[in-house]
Amino acid sequence: MTAPEKRLPFMRNPSLRAAIVATFGTVPLWRAVWAGALLAVTALYFLPEAAPPGNGNVDKIMHLAAFSTIGFPLPFAAHSVHTFRRLTALTLIYAPLLEFGHLLLPARSFSFFDMVANITGIAIGIVVAIALACALGMNTSNAVSSLWGTSRGSATPLN
Repeated sequence: MTAPEKRLPFMRNPSLRAAIVATFGTVPLWRAVWAGALLAVTALYFLPEAAPPGNGNVDKIMHLAAFSTIGFPLPFAAHSVHTFRRLTALTLIYAPLLEFGHLLLPARSFSFFDMVANITGIAIGIVVAIALACALGMNTSNAVSSLWGTSRGSATPLN
């Protein structure tokens, strides 16, 4: 099976694929998406009554979802593996700090499991982004190519 046959059906059209990659494949755009997600989650994190309705661990799913939106743009927001590692380290340090911030708010409470869900969400976002880039055959940054063990500028794994 050749590389175009492995792609999703709608991505077999070369002009559509080129348009998607040209629009969403730029590093500055992904850095803006990452920063926007970080700011949005931070703002939501400190709302006094931001808890989801219901009992149980529904909030852990909300933490996973919110922090995966922060993790998803990370592989595309870096020109190099070094930059990717720095951005990821910054994000992985920031996530628990947000949870510790709840200790300062009377209306919120600290939870170790929320902190674990935050970090897990970031990891899920990164893995999904890399897998999606490979599935779509997108030209990715050198950081993604190096992380995934692919040839430069190609998201097809090396054989």
